[in-house]
This record gives sequence, C-alpha cells and structure tokens, in this order.
Amino acid sequence: MAEMLPSLMVPASSWLRSTPHRYWLEHQGLRLLDFSKASRLSVGFGPLDNKGALVPNAQPDTTLTARMTHSYAIGGLRGVPGCLALATHGVRSLLGPLRDAEHEGWFGGLTNGCPTSEQTRKQNYLHAFVCLVGSTAVVARISGAEQLLELATSVWEKHFWSEEEGVFRESFSACWTDEEDYRGANSNMHSVEACMALADVTGDSVWRHRALRIVQRFIHDLARKANYVVREHYDRQWQYLSHYHEDQPADDLRPYGLTPGHFVEWSHLLLKLEAAFLREEGAAPEWLLTDSTALFESGMSAGWSRNGKGGLLYTVDNDLVPVIENRPTGFRPKR
Repeated sequence: MAEMLPSLMVPASSWLRSTPHRYWLEHQGLRLLDFSKASRLSVGFGPLDNKGALVPNAQPDTTLTARMTHSYAIGGLRGVPGCLALATHGVRSLLGPLRDAEHEGWFGGLTNGCPTSEQTRKQNYLHAFVCLVGSTAVVARISGAEQLLELATSVWEKHFWSEEEGVFRESFSACWTDEEDYRGANSNMHSVEACMALADVTGDSVWRHRALRIVQRFIHDLARKANYVVREHYDRQWQYLSHYHEDQPADDLRPYGLTPGHFVEWSHLLLKLEAAFLREEGAAPEWLLTDSTALFESGMSAGWSRNGKGGLLYTVDNDLVPVIENRPTGFRPKR
C-alpha cells in the first residue's frame, strides 16, 4: 500500500530524526514548562516578565489561563511531575470566576476580582483557545474537562461560527449583541488549530471540515491571490483594511501590516490539516501541500534575516518593508 503521507516523510538520515535533536527538543519543552509555573494565581494564570516572575499587580488573564492549562495538560500526559495539578487549577478557573455565568462564554480576564467593561466583550481569539484546552483536558482526563468542552463548543458554535462565510466571527458585547465589523486572520488561524483538536477528541468530522473552510477562505482564496501574503484585517464585507491599526503598530493581537511568522504558522497548520484528512478520510486536497510550501517560502522571504539581522521579524507593511523588527530571543530562567 502506498504511503498516504508523503509530504510529511523525513529521510531516516535527517538530523530531525537524530536522538540528540530529540533530546534537545525534550529539554526545551521541559524548560518552558518550568519557566511558566510562576504564572499561577489564585484564579487562573497571569503574565510573567522576561525573567519568569509575575509582573507587579498581576491579574488573571483568560487567554493565558487557557494556554497554560493546555500546555500543562500536555505536560501531564507526558508524565512531567506537577503538570496535572496546574492543569486542574486552570480548568477549575475556566469553569469558575473566568466564565460569564449570566450570558455564557468567557471574560477576557479579571481586574481585582471583576471583569472590566472591556474584559466582558466576547472574543473569538479567546474562545478558540478555551475549546482547544477543553479538548486537551479531556484527553488528559482532568476533572471537569468534559463539562468545559461541552460549554465551550456550544458557545463557540452558536455565537461565533458563520456557516455562510465559512469562518469565525470576531467579537460581541457581553450579551452577544453589537457584533464587531471585523474579520481577522489571527483568530481564525487559531480556530483552525482548535477545530482540528475538536474533530480528534469528539470524533465529529464537521470540525475538520470547518477548519478546511477557514483555510480555503484565508489562504487558498485570499492569500494565494496576493502571492501568498497573508493579509490579517478585513471588514465584514471582506474588504481588506490596509491601514488598520497603522497608529497602533504594536497592538498585541492585531498589529498593523503583515506578520511573517503567521505565514509560517499557517503553513504548519495546513500540513497538519492535510495529515488529518489523509488519516481520517483517506484523501486531502492537493492544494494544501502546495499552499503550505508557498506560505513558508513567502514568510521566510518577508521576515527572515531582514536588514542584516538574524531571526524572524515581527511585522512588515503591505509592501513588505519592516515595521517592527523585534525577534524572538528565547528566555533566561530565574536564578
């Protein structure tokens, strides 16, 4: 029988398969898990500084809580001591104070025990991560995970999924009115990841096909027509907002311009989606591999080692001129 995953095959002689490289990857993962333990608060998790200490007056952040819970659930599945307790703390927080028990869904965080008006707004970016962590926590058999997954998928499907557009809507007010006039590539990119996890954990293939529809819209249609440049910001009529946040180029989730690292992240997700379709359904669109390759090449060209500096820079403008040249530089453990 022919190999169904030729695009993912790595030669046995490749350094990617070497034992030292695998040990190195394992070591880096353990360092990150250890580094992040200090982010635990009495409710959820909060932000750390570059040395791995909580920032002054740290407050619970729901996106961070979901990400930390997902990571520690995986650590627990790998048998890393202490991780399951942290994952359990995260699930309890997501089922408790961080959840909007009145209107359903999740607050963006808490400030001195209560959400601010800004934190009550319901964001797709956050809810995609809550669905992801619900899936991971179920696999890790965390107490409360089944309830979290059921609540999260119900809210996500009911309020955020647009069957007509084949993407997830962006945000609403606390009571699910006042839909934002915006369609974002970033939150939908993370939605692809969450949809694939839901398909695996629930066994419902509808989530995998939703992931494909998102990819078709943002990548196979929009990015392909733009020479595989991933444009991030659109209005609800799918008009590209080329000057969006030009006055806020370093916005945390929606920076001005283009993010080369996202080109590469989409590329990775397309390969994972191809693998999921081949394994579960026996066939996958051929363009997933073609688009993935083109996205990777485009991201490297736009962002790697620009202006004589190594690494992948953060953002470029619509003409691929660097805007924010920050590069990931790793971390230093606390001493």
